[in-house]
Amino acid sequence: MNIKKETKYGNYHLMIDEDGKVHIKVAEGKVRPFLREVFEKEGLEYDEKKSTTREMGNQLIHFVNNPTMESPKSMSNANSTNNAAVRKSLSFPSHIEAIDNDLEEHQYTVELLENGTVNIIPKNELIPLYLIANNFYNKENDQVEFNYDKSWDKKQLGAALIDFIQQHDPESVLRSEGKRTALFYGSREESETIKYRIEQLDDGSINVIPESNIAILSLLLDWWNDFRSNWIDYEKDWTEEELASHFIDEVGKPEKDWNWWVNLPQDWKFSLLYLYHDQLEEEYEYDEDGILEVYYNEELQNDRNGAAWYTISEFILDADAADDNIYMTEPFESEQQSLLDMDFSLDFSPLAYIPNLKEISFYRADSLYVVPRGLDKSPNLEVLNFARSGLGEDDKEQNIEDIFAMAKGLPNLRRLDLSGTVLAYHFEDNQDELAKLQALMPNCEIEL
Repeated sequence: MNIKKETKYGNYHLMIDEDGKVHIKVAEGKVRPFLREVFEKEGLEYDEKKSTTREMGNQLIHFVNNPTMESPKSMSNANSTNNAAVRKSLSFPSHIEAIDNDLEEHQYTVELLENGTVNIIPKNELIPLYLIANNFYNKENDQVEFNYDKSWDKKQLGAALIDFIQQHDPESVLRSEGKRTALFYGSREESETIKYRIEQLDDGSINVIPESNIAILSLLLDWWNDFRSNWIDYEKDWTEEELASHFIDEVGKPEKDWNWWVNLPQDWKFSLLYLYHDQLEEEYEYDEDGILEVYYNEELQNDRNGAAWYTISEFILDADAADDNIYMTEPFESEQQSLLDMDFSLDFSPLAYIPNLKEISFYRADSLYVVPRGLDKSPNLEVLNFARSGLGEDDKEQNIEDIFAMAKGLPNLRRLDLSGTVLAYHFEDNQDELAKLQALMPNCEIEL
C-alpha cells in the first residue's frame, strides 16, 4: 500500500493510505476502540455516531503533528463545542471588496458561544502568517515592512518570515533540536506579550501557534485601528469572552450602519445629506433643475466609497465624532426640498438608530403642521425644539393628542420648546392640561 500520511502515537503507528483508509499497527484490539480511547484521553472531540474512522484518524494525525493547534475537525465544528449555541459571530473583515483588497489576507471567523467559549477560525492556513507579516515591529517598536509574494505556499512564507524576524530581532528566533522557533510580539508599545510562535521543523513544515485567543483578537484590533478611521478602544485586562464580544459588536458595526443607510427611505437620505449641504456641494454636480444629484440619485447615495456615505458614517453614525443634534428646518424648507416635493409627514423612527442623537430641532419650521411620527422611538432624546413652528395652526386638538402620546415614549427628555406656537398659547390657557403633560415628563422643562 502507498502511505500518504503517517505518525507515531506512543507505541502505535498510525498511517493513512492514498485512498484515505486508516491503518494502525497495534499489539491487540481493533482500530475504533483504540481511537475512542485516545480521543477521550486527549480531550479531542468526535461524534460517536457520525464520526468515521477515517475522519478520526486524520484528526488524530493532525493533533499529534500539531499538538498546540486545533484539529481541522474541531475547527470546522467549532460552533458545536460542548453543544453550546452561537451567541454572536462575525466574519472579519466585513465587506472586503469595498474597503481594500489587502483585507482578504486577514479573514477570520470569530464566534462567541453561549457558554463563553471563543472560537477564532482563519479562512485558510496562510491567514495567520499574513497577519504576522503585516504587523511586524522591531525591538525599538518601529513597524518594519515585510515583502512577500502571494503565490508562496505555507512553507515558503513561514520560512521567509522566520528569516525576516531573525534579521530584525535575532533574540526572538530560538533554535532547538529538530526545529527553529520565531517569537512574534506585534507592537511592543505597552507590553512584551508574545502573540504567536512560528515553528519550522527539519522537514520544512511550518506550525503557527497563537498564544491565546486574546492574542489574536488584540492583534486584529491593533491592525484594524491602524487601518480604519473608526478607532475601537479596548481594555488590556479584559477576559477572552469580553474582548470577543466587544470585537464582534464594534467591528461589525460598520456593516450594520451600511445596511441601515441602504434601507433608509429616500426622503430620509435627502434630509440627512442636506444637513451637510456645503460639504457635498464640493463633491457633486447640480442637475438642470438646480438640484444636487446626490439628493435623489441612489447610485451616488449608495456608493460605499463616495462622499455621501463618508459624510453619513463620519458625521451622523460615528458615536465618537458624530453631531448630537439634527436641525430639520433647513432641509425641509430649502429650495432643494421644494423641488423634491417633500413634507414633514415622514416617519422619524429610523432616527432611533443614530447613536448620539440628543436633539432634534424644528425651529421656525413654518410648514410643520403635525407632530412628526416616530419621535418617541428615540428614547435618548433630550431636547425637542418646535419653537415658532406651525404646530397647532391646522389641527390643534390632534397635535395636542400627539404631543401627549409622544411624551410617554421620551423618558429622558429634558427640554420641550413650544414657544411661539398655537400649542403654547393653548397650554398657557389650560394649566391643568399642562400639568398632565408635565407629569408624563417630570424632568423636562416645557417652554411656552
